[in-house]
Amino acid sequence: MNINRDQQDEILFHIGIHKTASTSLQQDLFIPYNGFQSFERIKLLHYFVDKFSTELLSSEELDDLQLFIKQSYACQLYPVASHERLSGYPLFGGYDRESIFKRINQSGLNIKILFVIREQNSWIYSAWKQLLKDGANLSLKKFIDLEPDHPDLILPSIFRLEYLNYSREIEELYKLFGKNNVCVVPMELIFNDFKCFIDKLEKVIDFDFNINKLDSLSWLNKSETLSSLYIQKFLNTFLYKTPSSPFGLLDERHDLVRTLRGRLINLANKIPEMPWAHRLVSMHKDKINKSIGNYYAESNARTSELIGVELGNFGYSIAE
Repeated sequence: MNINRDQQDEILFHIGIHKTASTSLQQDLFIPYNGFQSFERIKLLHYFVDKFSTELLSSEELDDLQLFIKQSYACQLYPVASHERLSGYPLFGGYDRESIFKRINQSGLNIKILFVIREQNSWIYSAWKQLLKDGANLSLKKFIDLEPDHPDLILPSIFRLEYLNYSREIEELYKLFGKNNVCVVPMELIFNDFKCFIDKLEKVIDFDFNINKLDSLSWLNKSETLSSLYIQKFLNTFLYKTPSSPFGLLDERHDLVRTLRGRLINLANKIPEMPWAHRLVSMHKDKINKSIGNYYAESNARTSELIGVELGNFGYSIAE
């Protein structure tokens, strides 16, 4: 690995979004074997997320980050701060995304940004399944169509379509950090042309490492079977009490309830897939396609221009 002397205060912030192979990047790419050193994820939440909207990093937090950067370069490793939560919480419509971006920008560090996007309909389906795994009992239709009583009301499990208007967020990132300091790539490119992704990343972080060490990325956090998900949805409705499933019998805030839930999930994952699962998947995806339509077409066309990648080649809806 070669690091320029004037480069030794850079740090790459990989800011998500959720459901875009963040775990794969964290466990396969951003590791010392590949020349990277990752900052503690729990600290990233404390420093950048769990604050009032206008609150900045404390001097102790900033000192901790600067020490991490210094120690990383001393070990000939490139420092990375990777957490999908840094792009806002999607099930709240990404309401805190702007304040997190500004907090990162105002840290005074030499920031480089990696922002990964995903075709929206695919993201919505994956996010709904994740919601069931996390304890909700919403149907797919309600997840897509549910609206708050007031447009500024923040409630668990209320997804807002505008969260996935990527062009808006990319323009904000360019404005805050400078276009040359921001790498935006679709998740589909990472898995279809890993070398192209690495080339784009290297242009932003000016980081020369041996690509032969990793020529592809593993797909981690694979989806459970539909059988398992529907069992979890049933249990979420009648057994567990969570913010998005308030009528359950057992409050999931208690450790014993969370332990029980984890064991039942493990049992559900061992149940064979239902024979008609592929039909249900097709029905689910058709429902999303009909509901969303061309909502993202104009934003995707603009995003293609902003990042220099033809998103239509990866199945994104594009305005003609």
